[in-house]
Amino acid sequence: MRTKAGFSLLELMVMIAVVAIVAAIAIPIYSNYKTRAKISVTDAIANIYLNQVTDYTFGKKIFLDEASELWGCRELNRDNVIKVCIERIDSQNAVMKVYIDQDILPNIEQPYYQYNLTLVILGEVTCLLKH
Repeated sequence: MRTKAGFSLLELMVMIAVVAIVAAIAIPIYSNYKTRAKISVTDAIANIYLNQVTDYTFGKKIFLDEASELWGCRELNRDNVIKVCIERIDSQNAVMKVYIDQDILPNIEQPYYQYNLTLVILGEVTCLLKH
């Protein structure tokens, strides 16, 4: 008698279906992971500018005056960050917008995220709240 070697057509089709289902689940998860990683890098770049504001405010206990070079927009075009804009609202509040590459969030026109910065002074302690 001859023994069968290999897989039947049905077994092969079942295996292909299982692989297709796993791929259909894994690809969107991986894509989402890549997007979050890119946004994480942009957040690290934003923290560089946030630290500049923080360094000054801890010493002076107010935000820089409106004529300072710190306020305004800086074109970066690196690591998916197009530009960073920091705007002084008053002596205790500011806004920082980080404009990111359109490829990261293609469904949003000119995507950015925003930090609202509030300077809180409690006696001798100065805190910069990022929210």
